[in-house]
Amino acid sequence: MGKAIQNAVRHFEGLGPVRIEIEQWSDEDGPLVIVAEPMTLEDKIRMAEITTQRSALDGMIWVLLKYAKDEDGNRIFDLEDKVALKTKVDPDIISDIVQKITRSQSVGAMENF
Repeated sequence: MGKAIQNAVRHFEGLGPVRIEIEQWSDEDGPLVIVAEPMTLEDKIRMAEITTQRSALDGMIWVLLKYAKDEDGNRIFDLEDKVALKTKVDPDIISDIVQKITRSQSVGAMENF
């Protein structure tokens, strides 16, 4: 492995997880906390494929299912939650969460990736 790729890998490994508090989804314990590891390029490509083949919402739901974890590292959502996420949850909040997980300016930008 060359020096440039070693530096790039070290940088990515050092990014660390993003911690997201969702006030709108609070309960008696406080806001829902989502912890997400940085997305790999491979996963960003997969999200773009899903977004292109299906819809931006499907791509966002895929990110939530794969990356949204609690502080103990357990996935917060599973496939059983997919329909509710698509039909009973504020899509703007989902979009905000996914933007923070993907560390991108907009989820729509993934369509042009």
